[in-house]
Amino acid sequence: MQASSGSAATALAGVPLLKELVEQADGRIIIMPGCGVNSDNAATILKATGAKEIHASARKSVGSGMKF
Repeated sequence: MQASSGSAATALAGVPLLKELVEQADGRIIIMPGCGVNSDNAATILKATGAKEIHASARKSVGSGMKF
């Protein structure tokens, strides 16, 4: 597995290189787009690159119920 942004600031910006890497890997290794991947762009990145997996923090802010 190799996580990459395609030598760009984000995986979305690096789509051209990521697509090339996925094609060159030809299933021998997993190219996993990462950096800036979120629910708004994940499907676009997967479709544009041909990647089967992505790396994302999948974080969400949740308010604390703690009382001080």
